[in-house]
Amino acid sequence: MGDVTAPKTTPPPLQKPNRASLTGKDMVGSMLLLATLILLGAGLLGRCSFSPTGPDPAAIPAPTVDVAEGLGRAADRVDFPVRLPEAPADWQATTLRVNEIDPAGRHAVRVGWLTSEGAYLRLSQSDADEGTLVGYETRQAAAGQGVVTSAGSEWVHYLGERDETVWVTELDDSLVLLTGTGTEADFHTLAEAVVAADVLPTS
Repeated sequence: MGDVTAPKTTPPPLQKPNRASLTGKDMVGSMLLLATLILLGAGLLGRCSFSPTGPDPAAIPAPTVDVAEGLGRAADRVDFPVRLPEAPADWQATTLRVNEIDPAGRHAVRVGWLTSEGAYLRLSQSDADEGTLVGYETRQAAAGQGVVTSAGSEWVHYLGERDETVWVTELDDSLVLLTGTGTEADFHTLAEAVVAADVLPTS
């Protein structure tokens, strides 16, 4: 006799679970799993942020510069006396530059600070004439607003960009200019520091 082949059989279709057969324990477990996934998702989203234009500039910490070192180098580059003021300890020096400010090759040595209140002040020392220095710092024609007395010196008051305050005086055959968004008390503090400062030696 030949081989006998067993008839092929088709397995029964899979049966979907009967929701009525789910126990309360099963439903509680499902809800707990869902809640856990939601909490994990919320935690990940909370730690991430999306900024289509890049990082927020206000969230980037400002750099800190060494004023003594920077002004010491600047004093060797320019032909006028440069002073090293001692700003308040809670002010952060953020910028220090030596800029040529006119075709005659005159310079301005510029230091900027952030105060403890978040205001900005800049000191500019220069061998330029007053109109040139004020025009360079304010980007507008110099128009005096009066005179302010501070630290035993008379300072000519100007308006700067965005109505910022500008004070200018002459010390040791060079011009000293203060500008920024600080309060009047901040300006007096910086003026006193500049007047009391020593002139840096040159090599």
